[in-house]
Amino acid sequence: QSVLMGLAFLLAFYGTFIGILCAYILVFDRLRRIDERVTRGIFLGTLLVMVLFGLRLIGQGIGVISG
Repeated sequence: QSVLMGLAFLLAFYGTFIGILCAYILVFDRLRRIDERVTRGIFLGTLLVMVLFGLRLIGQGIGVISG
């Protein structure tokens, strides 16, 4: 549409991406001070959510799951 809109999109996208990464780093830095079992549980929970989300996206992509 215009160069300005393209730049605004890139700025918003990368700004959000970098902001979320910074928050992720801060959260996991704080997790070092928590009991190792709790940290492992949080990691496994996060992994499970990411796997389920990925499988849902794959299912939508091949048409097995409707949006």
